[in-house]
Amino acid sequence: MSLDRRADLVAVIGPEAEAIVHLYTSCDRTATYPSLSDLGCPFHDRFIGRVHVPAPQLRRDFAEITAANELDLARTDPAFRARWGPELLALFTRISGPC
Repeated sequence: MSLDRRADLVAVIGPEAEAIVHLYTSCDRTATYPSLSDLGCPFHDRFIGRVHVPAPQLRRDFAEITAANELDLARTDPAFRARWGPELLALFTRISGPC
């Protein structure tokens, strides 16, 4: 979906779920992941270049959807698992505490 259809997604899944989806899809992982475990970690929006600090619950939701997606990819794709497994393990270990 293009960004100009966010309202359509809100109509289907609601504003809270859409905010999580948007944060997840807009995240510049290269810029954000290194300090993701820090409570004040800035999120870098890859769509518009904005840097912001999401509220704690939204950060937790982001961490959860990130882990679910990456673990699903690792489970189904051996090449992905071989390439990204160690980095993902390190990331998930860092964010396993309160974030």
